[in-house]
Amino acid sequence: MNEFLTKDMFLVASLIHDGVKYSRMENDLTDIHKKVFIFEESDEIERVKSERANGTLVVNALSYEDALRRIKTLIHS
Repeated sequence: MNEFLTKDMFLVASLIHDGVKYSRMENDLTDIHKKVFIFEESDEIERVKSERANGTLVVNALSYEDALRRIKTLIHS
């Protein structure tokens, strides 16, 4: 199984919002203050990344905020 890794919390929130399968979070080996979020590889990841870069990604504000809260809970637990 291929995986997609990112440290970008806002990309993580976008991916979770769009239903991409989240696998786990690990400590960043190069910076103890950062985390790496790991997702199952999916075509949706490239779509979300592309739409974010182009400014065309549409999200529900409340769902996106909820995704950010969940990420922060994971980081601080």
